[in-house]
Amino acid sequence: MVVSHGATVTRHSHSIGWCACDPERVAVTAPAGASPTQGVRLYAVDARVMGGPQGWASRSARPETVAKGGDECQESVLVSWIADRRFPPEPIDATWLERGPGSRLSDAGFRPVAGSRVGRAFAVVEAIPESCMLAFRPEQGGSSSEPLLLEDAAGAILARGDSLLWCDQHGQALTVRSTGGAVVLVVAAPASRVGGLLGAREWTARTNAHAPTTWISAHDLALDAARSLTASALPDVVAGPPPPKARFVGLSLRTTGSLLHDAPPSGTLLACSPPLESGDLESVCAQVGPQPWVAAAGETVGLAAAPTPFWLAALDDYLDRDALQAELKLLTLARRLTSEGFEVTMFSGVTELAPGRITVLGRAGDAAVVAVEIETVPPWVLPYSDAAAWTLGAEPREVPLAPNGHVTLTATPRPATEPRRRRTIVFRRSHVP
Repeated sequence: MVVSHGATVTRHSHSIGWCACDPERVAVTAPAGASPTQGVRLYAVDARVMGGPQGWASRSARPETVAKGGDECQESVLVSWIADRRFPPEPIDATWLERGPGSRLSDAGFRPVAGSRVGRAFAVVEAIPESCMLAFRPEQGGSSSEPLLLEDAAGAILARGDSLLWCDQHGQALTVRSTGGAVVLVVAAPASRVGGLLGAREWTARTNAHAPTTWISAHDLALDAARSLTASALPDVVAGPPPPKARFVGLSLRTTGSLLHDAPPSGTLLACSPPLESGDLESVCAQVGPQPWVAAAGETVGLAAAPTPFWLAALDDYLDRDALQAELKLLTLARRLTSEGFEVTMFSGVTELAPGRITVLGRAGDAAVVAVEIETVPPWVLPYSDAAAWTLGAEPREVPLAPNGHVTLTATPRPATEPRRRRTIVFRRSHVP
C-alpha cells in the first residue's frame, strides 16, 4: 500500500496510519500486486481521541507504520488527550522502591503512584491532596541532557529538572513529561509525615539520588514551612510571620530571590539548616531575638514559627551560635525519626548508671529506641549506642527494645557536666509504620 500526502510518500504492505492538523488531500493506493478482489479500507478518528502520533505509538492496537504528519499540532492534541484521560493504563514497576536502592523511602511512607515505561513520554499523577511527590528515572544516575518536565492540565510547565519534587495541599492532577528514553517512576508520601518539601528533600538525599528541582504553589508555602516544623517534633506551630519570641522558624520559598536577607540585627543570633546562602528553597532556622523576615517585591515567602519544646529547653538560655546549630541537628534527627514512626520522650523509663551510661526500659508497644544526651557545654549533643558510636548527621543507631525489656546504652563522648545540666532524650517507636 502507498500513501502520498504533499511531497511525502510512505510505502508499506499492510497498514499505515498518519495524522493531519488541517484538511489535506491524501492519495492511498493498493500495492501493484493486489488482486482484483483486494482493496484499501480507510478509517478516521479525531486526533485527540488517539493522542496524535505519540499517543498512537503507546497503544497496543496500531498500524504497522505511523507515517509523518501532524507534528505542528502534536503538543495541543497530546495535552488534550492526557487531560481527557484517554490514554491506556500503565503498570507501575515498583522494584526500585520495594527492593532496590529506594527501599529506604518506604520507611518514610513513600509508595508508587505513577510511572512510564521506555517508549512512553509521560506519566500522569492523579490528584493526591496533602502529599509530596518525587519523579525520577530509577535506572539513570546523574544528570541528563533531557530533563523531566512537570506540567499542569493545560500543558504549562511548572518545573524542569533531572528529578522533580513537589508538595500539594489541595491536590491537582499533573503530568511528568520525558523523552520516553528511560523508565520514569513517581512516588508519594503524606506531606505531614515527611515534613513537607524540606523533609522530602532530605529523604531523597538518603537514597543518593540526584538533587531534585522543587515546586509548590504560592498558596501552600506557609503550610509547607509549618509542616517542616511539626515533623521536627515541635509543638504549637503557627503558620505565618514569626512572633518576636519564636525560637524556631520554618521557611519555604518559590525562588532564591524571594527573601531579602541581611545580617542578623545587633544583639541577636540566627542559624539555619540548610544555610540561607546555600540556594536551597526550604530551611529551618533557630533564632535568638526577632529577625527581619521580609519578602522581595512581588514575591511570596512561606513562614511558620514554634517556641522551644520541652525536650530542647536545656539549651534555651544559651546564646551561642554553636548551640543553635546543635539544636538544628537535633531537629533534623527528629524530622527523620518521626517520619519513621518515632516519638520524642523524656524522663520516663530512663535510669542513669553513671555519666554517659543509662538503661532504658521498654514501654508497652515499644519496638526500638534512639537516644541522645543534651548538655549545656560543647559538643552539646552526645549520641547513645549499644554498639558502635554514631554522630549527628550520620545514620542513627536504632536499638531494638521489647515492651518491659531493657537496654544499656553508652554515650560518645561521655558527658562532662553534672546531671542537673543534662537531659536524656529518647525517641521511641511503638509500631512499625
